[in-house]
Amino acid sequence: MFSLPSFEIRMRFALGLALVFAGVALAGVMWPGLMPETVHGFFTGVSVGLLLCWVCFMLLPRWCKDAMDIQRQTKAGRQYLRRMMPAMFAYVILLPISIFLIRRGIDQVFVRALVALLPVLPIALILFAFIEYVRNVDEFQRRVELESIGIAALVVSLGYMSAGFLQLAKVIHFDAGAAMIWVFPVLSISYGFGKLLALRRYQ
Repeated sequence: MFSLPSFEIRMRFALGLALVFAGVALAGVMWPGLMPETVHGFFTGVSVGLLLCWVCFMLLPRWCKDAMDIQRQTKAGRQYLRRMMPAMFAYVILLPISIFLIRRGIDQVFVRALVALLPVLPIALILFAFIEYVRNVDEFQRRVELESIGIAALVVSLGYMSAGFLQLAKVIHFDAGAAMIWVFPVLSISYGFGKLLALRRYQ
């Protein structure tokens, strides 16, 4: 009997979840007042993010999908997923809670700072899990991961420095807070492209 690779199954699950979240977000548009604006934004953002992940996965060549699935079947890969998935779930839950509480208003600066940093805690756990993963993989996979991280760091550094010069020249304008929040997502996306290049190089 034919069985899909486990990573492909997860991507199909992500697609189904994205459609469910998109349906909830659409209901919020069709019936105003059905849910708070923060909740509607949460469902919209998650659905768009999951759909983008699915589209990117579908565009990957088969050899890359197979390589990624093999990596996740190793002992280090399974340990990383066991630590990463709960942390990612916690991030998805804590982010809208943090935004909701801040928008309601918190007078004490210290408490407001703690609430604002709530989503950072699971991201830190993911980073620690990734560091442990890199330490536990074999020499070849460690080389791929380090090359991917290096490419991502260079791309993001060059991009943000270029954007900074353009902003100083008043060619573009970005909100500083939004720009800082996007550093990690852009770094993660660049890491994905860097890993694709690294895997292709050693294919």
